[in-house]
Amino acid sequence: MPSRRWVNRHQPQTLVLATVLLYMEGLFNLARGAGLLLVGLGMAAAG
Repeated sequence: MPSRRWVNRHQPQTLVLATVLLYMEGLFNLARGAGLLLVGLGMAAAG
């Protein structure tokens, strides 16, 4: 089974760091979006 990696360590350090930061930003956006979705659903259910 081939190993799958999120980050290619053979790229320049700046590109690796940028990739990691983009993954972190994506996770935060998903978390924030899910929270806002729950608030919106609660407001819709309330009235």
